Amino acid sequence: MAGAALVVPGSLPAQTDAPSRVPATALLQSGPEPARGIDAIAPDVTPHWYGRYRVGEALVELRYASVPLPEPSGWPRAECEARPLRSSDGILHYYEHRTGWSLLAVVSSGELPPSVTICGFLDRFIERHLVFENLEEVPESRADAPPVFPAVIEL
Repeated sequence: MAGAALVVPGSLPAQTDAPSRVPATALLQSGPEPARGIDAIAPDVTPHWYGRYRVGEALVELRYASVPLPEPSGWPRAECEARPLRSSDGILHYYEHRTGWSLLAVVSSGELPPSVTICGFLDRFIERHLVFENLEEVPESRADAPPVFPAVIEL
């Protein structure tokens, strides 16, 4: 005779579903498009590339300049683990790569998903950007070519 299990209500430990982390995705909505001047840094006429990402309900605007931006270079350091970022007021976030290009990012509307921070978004963008840039064989004569803005970024 096969063994039978006797289950007494309330005698088994409660099974709890561990909260699963739903990965967030950043989707490129527009860009990179050439632009000139950055409203948040006035007066400014720096040529740059503009792109906009949707991350959950939020829109993240990203500006890529091929040179360091002088004003943000003096902003206080932001509390980010992976990369040295600067922040003007917790709204504008600035990254300067050792080779001279820089990024300025702002969450322009909505809120990022709970599992995503602007630091995390920028870190993944930079990581993916560098991978794609290293795969590209862009001759020096194409210095005015748009930078790579990954279309999809898993966060």
